Amino acid sequence: MRVKAFQSVFFVAVVVLLAWLPASFFAAGVGAPGTFDRFMWVATGGTEQSTQVLNFGSTGVPVLSPLVPQIDTDGGLPRVSTGGQLHNPAGNPVAVSAAGRVSALNVAKAVGRVAAAFSGPLFAGVALYDLYKELGFDLTTNPDGSTSLTKVDLSVCTVAPCYEYGTPAGWSSSPLQSCQSYVASRSADHAVFQSVTSRDCYFSVNGSPGYSYSFDLRQVAPSLTGQIPSSSQDFVDAVSAKSGWPSSSAIARVLADPAAGQPDKIPVEQVTATGPATSPGAVKTSTETLPDGTVKTTTATTTYNHNYSGPL
Repeated sequence: MRVKAFQSVFFVAVVVLLAWLPASFFAAGVGAPGTFDRFMWVATGGTEQSTQVLNFGSTGVPVLSPLVPQIDTDGGLPRVSTGGQLHNPAGNPVAVSAAGRVSALNVAKAVGRVAAAFSGPLFAGVALYDLYKELGFDLTTNPDGSTSLTKVDLSVCTVAPCYEYGTPAGWSSSPLQSCQSYVASRSADHAVFQSVTSRDCYFSVNGSPGYSYSFDLRQVAPSLTGQIPSSSQDFVDAVSAKSGWPSSSAIARVLADPAAGQPDKIPVEQVTATGPATSPGAVKTSTETLPDGTVKTTTATTTYNHNYSGPL
């Protein structure tokens, strides 16, 4: 006869320090073993109570067989994951994993460091070059050897008929730009921009809405490129504005660049830990001789129930 003895033991993995991502160890989306800092293991229940501080690469008791951290994208912010093994109260290994996100602000800071590290031209296949293209930017080499950064301007007309939009403040290639310039020129009237269409600019004057100006139109030749001059800061701002990255994005490879973590490591936030719901404990076998002379064997297996909580 086999009997399972279930012992209610809470096995809690709690993030107790901010995790840091040492990007200098990265290669193609693979991080360093020291990605995550510390986790606390608290086991309670029955007569057993124990507390240990375990970690994925710094102080405390190291996890067993730590996995190499991975960087990937799944539609949200870049995700960093790793794993390893902890010991349950019986000393048996329990596989656990941990994952966290890199905030949009910290992604932008890391990308800015990578962009600043490149002084020469970039070529197709380089992660940063691919990210430029992904966000609508283009880095070209000039005849004198310098580089120029441009970006796609959706307001630029590339297919005829194309027009410029005029007001007393001047001409512009888009109704929005023309309207904003006109409203700014009427600062003495305390004019405030309200809305714009392809023909009219709407604004308020001295707090009273309902004012408008109909654009003057003149036909112009289509733009050959649809791009306008840009800067590295424009590129970094575009990275910071993104709250999600597709799985095909080059952002994971850019974060793996050694320059991304210099001089500071990249913080990983919203870290959570997961693992199995149960793990086996000690197996005890006992025998008993019954009145009829037969021997009864009983096997009792302790099963530990695990719960994980985090982030702290």
